[in-house]
Amino acid sequence: MARGLSSPARQRLSGVLLGLTIAGGVLSTVLVLLQLIAGTDNGKGEPILKSLAPVSLNGILPNGNATDFLVHLRWFGTNFAWEYPTAPDGVPSSGFTPRNYANVNLRRDFGVIAAAIDLPSESYDCPTPGPRVQTCSNVFFEACRSYMFSSPMSSQPFLPFIINCLTFVLAITVLFQEWAIKYKPYWMRCRCLILKKWCPCPNGTQEEIEALEEHAWDKVRLSYWALLMLWFKLSAVGGNALHRLLVMRVSYIDERLPDGLSVDPRIGPGYEVVSWGSLVFGFFSFVFILAKWFLSRRPKGWLEQQDLSNISLQEEGVQDRAVDSNPTAYKDTD
Repeated sequence: MARGLSSPARQRLSGVLLGLTIAGGVLSTVLVLLQLIAGTDNGKGEPILKSLAPVSLNGILPNGNATDFLVHLRWFGTNFAWEYPTAPDGVPSSGFTPRNYANVNLRRDFGVIAAAIDLPSESYDCPTPGPRVQTCSNVFFEACRSYMFSSPMSSQPFLPFIINCLTFVLAITVLFQEWAIKYKPYWMRCRCLILKKWCPCPNGTQEEIEALEEHAWDKVRLSYWALLMLWFKLSAVGGNALHRLLVMRVSYIDERLPDGLSVDPRIGPGYEVVSWGSLVFGFFSFVFILAKWFLSRRPKGWLEQQDLSNISLQEEGVQDRAVDSNPTAYKDTD
């Protein structure tokens, strides 16, 4: 399986490139996993890895002079984690809104948080937008009566979570394939029922697959690492784009707030580091496996460098075995 590299130096360099490819893939996979587990309840009503929240904002309850909000909210793809550091005794200082995988209703989630911190219902349970309706006593929920928040959002903010789940599964699959190529190459046999000609995996018997040269396996690797790199790109670029749409939507609240008061919606810097980091490491893995693919090709003039006497002896051995298996094959028929 490791044939096709003409010198020990090329083989060592090929091994280094493969090691760097796998290392980059592992790092990218870990960064995607961090995004998936960020925001999980730590058992105390607080999120773990809260610095990796894709979107953060302030809201719900303004301070006494209406210059800032006292509740900090962090969006983690399926729900909000919130903190109320100055909560009075008997009032929760942190918590989560219910997870919702179908759509996102910001007004409902904001109302859940308001109820959790014991705000009067008339301050947040305000009528929907329309003429001749009473003004909300809470400036935040009055600003949320914009038509922008009168209906649930689509599942856009949840899409990055789905993309990350699929990316993580594909990354684990590609890393497992590296193990299979080394220890169980026959497991890599193409098993496609349709579109078999597009499958990069080899066909053949177990002996044929196990005898494949390194360059043939590098072609298989190149296909899967290229696909994985594209998914890392979709996770980083698509996730950032969709979360920025959520920031834009929340920014409409500021337009209806009193001057000097803002919910300050923003993309989390920690999230950007891990999301773009997964793409960078995934890209380097693709570059390394591409270099290995070029390196494992037979060098120019390799045939002239072969020992022709050994080739002749091998051919004679093949003929002798053919005669032994079929004694009449070379008899004179006269």
